[in-house]
Amino acid sequence: MFFLFPVGVDYRTDRLPIVTFSLMGICTILYVIGVGLFLEQVGRVDTLNDPLIDKFGLIPNRATPLTWVSHLFLHAGFFHLLGNMVYLFLFGAVVEDMIGRAKFIAFFFIGGLAAAAIHIILSDPASADIPMVGASGAISACLGAVVILHPRTHVQFRYFFWVIIPFFFGDFTLPSWLVISFWFGKDIIGLVYETLNPSMQGGVAFGAHVGGMVAGLLICAGYRAIHGTRTSTDEA
Repeated sequence: MFFLFPVGVDYRTDRLPIVTFSLMGICTILYVIGVGLFLEQVGRVDTLNDPLIDKFGLIPNRATPLTWVSHLFLHAGFFHLLGNMVYLFLFGAVVEDMIGRAKFIAFFFIGGLAAAAIHIILSDPASADIPMVGASGAISACLGAVVILHPRTHVQFRYFFWVIIPFFFGDFTLPSWLVISFWFGKDIIGLVYETLNPSMQGGVAFGAHVGGMVAGLLICAGYRAIHGTRTSTDEA
């Protein structure tokens, strides 16, 4: 078996990423609560679903102002949560440090809302009742921001490989623009495929990923044009 995952970005922050840690904490706490509520239902109902996702996930054909925001903090499984939190920690902390905490809060939610809007617009009627959850759209906006604000960063990856007993591991680095371009390209391909095959929609919200990335690129392109590469003096 082979596992590959990012473990670091070669960027040293000047401040503790309090907002990033807070967002991660909220997502984790809600996931634990959702698991607890799910387990309470075992043996009592015919169809088991996460009650938080059922109530607070973003359902395209009946989205509410609350679910436009609440879906960002819910996740559909442990590995969904883990993957998103790793990328939020690595890239969200960079963006928070570069633009400041207050601006990062606004940026995170604007990116998430833009991602949700694209997801709703592109949703096929056949999948309009499927709830979307996860911070991926807002995190994609963070990836787009890093490409604009600090394109020369590198991402460190670690890999593990084993076949029953033999075990190998190591690490390597890649330019962040290359990693993010691959991520974006993969989502574009997924979005095109789902658009051409509406019956295959569901599982991964490619439209939200693409929408969040584009929002992050556009917002930070404007920010950099106004403020330059780095300004972050609104909080200590």
